[in-house]
Parts: sequence; C-alpha cells; structure tokens
Amino acid sequence: MLYGLLAFYELLIFIRIIFSWGMVSEFNPMMRLLVRATDPLLVPLRRMIPPLGMFDISPIVAFFILWLFEGAVAGTLLRGLPLRLVG
Repeated sequence: MLYGLLAFYELLIFIRIIFSWGMVSEFNPMMRLLVRATDPLLVPLRRMIPPLGMFDISPIVAFFILWLFEGAVAGTLLRGLPLRLVG
C-alpha cells in the first residue's frame, strides 16, 4: 500500500509539472489541489536547491527521493517473502 501511495504521489507531481507549463490556470481547482498536495515536499526542496536559470529542478529531486523510498519499501517487502529456489 505504501509503495502505491508513493507512486501516486509521483503521478501528482508529474501532472503538476505538465499543468504548470501553461495548460491549466493556477486558479483552476484541480491545479490548486495538486499544489496543496505536492507543496509539502516541493517547497522545502526549493528552499534548499536554487533553480538552474529559469528551471526549477525540485520536482526532479522529489522524484529521486520518492524513487529511493519506493526501493526501500520494495526491498523490505521482498525480504519478508519466503525464498523458494527449487520446485
């Protein structure tokens, strides 16, 4: 379940990136929901990582952090499964 939540959060960040390219107004209720859902991770990253020119790389760093957590969750789940090598 946690793995699925992390993947869903990645999806929310990805949709926010796409919408922020001018496709959806920042006043749109869907965009406001995405901002409220993703800002708890992105805002602290923006404070720590300055933009590269006009590019905000905090979503890329967020994807990397979430990917690390997903790997940790998957590894923990796999360690809990019994290993069966021979039929």
